[in-house]
Amino acid sequence: MNTTLRENSPDFVMLQAEFPCLQQWALVQEKVRMSSIDERMKKHYLLILSRFDYIRFEEIRKMSSKHITNIDTRYMICFSVGISTSDIAKIFKVAKASVYTMRYRLRKKFPNEKVSEVELL
Repeated sequence: MNTTLRENSPDFVMLQAEFPCLQQWALVQEKVRMSSIDERMKKHYLLILSRFDYIRFEEIRKMSSKHITNIDTRYMICFSVGISTSDIAKIFKVAKASVYTMRYRLRKKFPNEKVSEVELL
Protein backbone atom coordinates (compact mmCIF):
# COMPACT_ATOMS: atom_id res chain seq x y z
CA MET A 1 0.00 0.00 0.00
CA ASN A 2 1.29 3.43 -0.90
CA THR A 3 1.32 5.42 2.32
CA THR A 4 2.24 8.76 0.84
CA LEU A 5 -0.67 11.14 0.92
CA ARG A 6 -1.39 14.73 0.07
CA GLU A 7 -3.51 16.74 2.45
CA ASN A 8 -5.74 17.86 -0.43
CA SER A 9 -6.43 14.32 -1.65
CA PRO A 10 -10.01 12.97 -1.40
CA ASP A 11 -8.91 10.18 0.92
CA PHE A 12 -7.30 12.53 3.44
CA VAL A 13 -10.48 13.39 5.34
CA MET A 14 -11.62 9.76 5.48
CA LEU A 15 -8.26 8.54 6.76
CA GLN A 16 -8.00 11.10 9.57
CA ALA A 17 -10.36 9.06 11.75
CA GLU A 18 -8.19 5.95 11.44
CA PHE A 19 -4.86 7.79 11.53
CA PRO A 20 -5.06 10.78 13.92
CA CYS A 21 -1.47 11.77 13.09
CA LEU A 22 -2.55 13.01 9.64
CA GLN A 23 -4.01 16.25 10.93
CA GLN A 24 -0.80 16.96 12.84
CA TRP A 25 1.26 15.99 9.77
CA ALA A 26 -0.62 18.60 7.72
CA LEU A 27 -0.04 21.18 10.44
CA VAL A 28 3.70 20.42 10.54
CA GLN A 29 3.89 20.80 6.76
CA GLU A 30 2.19 24.19 6.97
CA LYS A 31 4.47 25.33 9.79
CA VAL A 32 7.53 24.28 7.77
CA ARG A 33 6.24 26.20 4.73
CA MET A 34 5.69 29.35 6.82
CA SER A 35 8.91 29.10 8.85
CA SER A 36 12.02 31.23 8.62
CA ILE A 37 14.38 28.30 8.03
CA ASP A 38 16.76 28.15 5.08
CA GLU A 39 14.87 27.69 1.79
CA ARG A 40 17.01 24.74 0.72
CA MET A 41 16.32 22.92 3.99
CA LYS A 42 12.66 23.87 3.83
CA LYS A 43 12.36 22.18 0.42
CA HIS A 44 14.24 19.15 1.72
CA TYR A 45 11.97 18.79 4.78
CA LEU A 46 8.82 19.24 2.69
CA LEU A 47 10.01 16.53 0.31
CA ILE A 48 10.60 14.13 3.21
CA LEU A 49 7.26 15.06 4.77
CA SER A 50 5.52 14.37 1.45
CA ARG A 51 6.70 10.76 1.81
CA PHE A 52 5.52 10.46 5.42
CA ASP A 53 4.59 6.87 6.29
CA TYR A 54 1.53 7.58 8.44
CA ILE A 55 0.71 3.88 8.90
CA ARG A 56 4.12 3.07 10.42
CA PHE A 57 4.08 6.29 12.42
CA GLU A 58 0.68 5.42 13.93
CA GLU A 59 1.98 1.96 14.88
CA ILE A 60 4.91 3.59 16.69
CA ARG A 61 2.64 6.14 18.37
CA LYS A 62 0.45 3.35 19.74
CA MET A 63 3.48 1.71 21.40
CA SER A 64 3.60 4.45 24.01
CA SER A 65 2.67 3.54 27.55
CA LYS A 66 1.36 7.07 28.07
CA HIS A 67 -1.04 9.42 26.31
CA ILE A 68 0.48 11.12 23.27
CA THR A 69 -0.86 14.65 22.76
CA ASN A 70 -1.19 16.52 19.48
CA ILE A 71 1.87 18.58 20.39
CA ASP A 72 3.80 15.37 21.14
CA THR A 73 2.73 14.07 17.73
CA ARG A 74 3.96 17.20 15.93
CA TYR A 75 7.38 16.92 17.54
CA MET A 76 7.51 13.17 16.90
CA ILE A 77 6.84 13.79 13.22
CA CYS A 78 9.69 16.31 13.08
CA PHE A 79 12.08 13.99 14.91
CA SER A 80 11.10 10.98 12.80
CA VAL A 81 11.80 12.73 9.48
CA GLY A 82 15.12 14.12 10.65
CA ILE A 83 14.43 17.83 11.06
CA SER A 84 17.29 19.37 13.03
CA THR A 85 16.79 20.65 16.56
CA SER A 86 17.55 24.24 15.56
CA ASP A 87 15.11 24.08 12.65
CA ILE A 88 12.39 22.54 14.85
CA ALA A 89 12.90 25.45 17.25
CA LYS A 90 12.43 27.92 14.38
CA ILE A 91 9.42 26.05 12.98
CA PHE A 92 7.58 26.05 16.32
CA LYS A 93 9.05 29.39 17.44
CA VAL A 94 10.48 28.00 20.67
CA ALA A 95 13.92 27.87 22.25
CA LYS A 96 16.24 24.98 21.35
CA ALA A 97 16.15 23.97 25.01
CA SER A 98 12.41 23.41 24.67
CA VAL A 99 13.00 21.01 21.78
CA TYR A 100 15.55 19.06 23.86
CA THR A 101 13.04 18.94 26.74
CA MET A 102 10.31 17.64 24.43
CA ARG A 103 12.65 14.94 23.07
CA TYR A 104 13.51 13.87 26.63
CA ARG A 105 9.86 13.77 27.70
CA LEU A 106 8.87 11.77 24.62
CA ARG A 107 11.61 9.23 25.27
CA LYS A 108 10.14 8.72 28.75
CA LYS A 109 6.78 7.86 27.17
CA PHE A 110 8.42 4.93 25.33
CA PRO A 111 10.45 3.36 28.15
CA ASN A 112 10.34 -0.34 27.32
CA GLU A 113 9.41 -0.31 23.70
CA LYS A 114 11.25 -1.42 20.59
CA VAL A 115 11.21 2.09 19.13
CA SER A 116 14.74 2.93 18.04
CA GLU A 117 16.03 6.46 18.10
CA VAL A 118 16.30 6.35 14.31
CA GLU A 119 12.59 5.53 13.99
CA LEU A 120 11.38 8.20 16.37
CA LEU A 121 13.72 10.36 18.37
